[in-house]
Amino acid sequence: MKTLKILSGVIVSLVLILIGIYAFYGGFTNVKCTITEQGGETLVYKEIKGDYSQSGDVMNKMYYALINDNKIETFKGFGIYYDNPQKVEKSKLRSEVGCILEPVDTVKVFWLKGKYSIKVCPIKK
Repeated sequence: MKTLKILSGVIVSLVLILIGIYAFYGGFTNVKCTITEQGGETLVYKEIKGDYSQSGDVMNKMYYALINDNKIETFKGFGIYYDNPQKVEKSKLRSEVGCILEPVDTVKVFWLKGKYSIKVCPIKK
């Protein structure tokens, strides 16, 4: 009888802990889906041909070049990967890797045009 009380106490405690964890991670929150327009960001990037693993190094070099040479601090990086690495050999993989300019820095694009590739991300839903 005493064992049954201990066992039921442990089970109730585990259930309460699991419910608490479920609630903590948003299990009881309603999900709201919306469709919005995104895009319009100015992208400063470099085209890369080769292994995708070099993307991080290229992004870091571009970040430090922008901040040290041009006094432009960026807070977001990006990568666009065009090929499936399971179907295309590493030496032929194509990507664009770089930084997203903050809106206040887009007026400085004129001075960056000769040094970097620049484009504006299209606005899409």
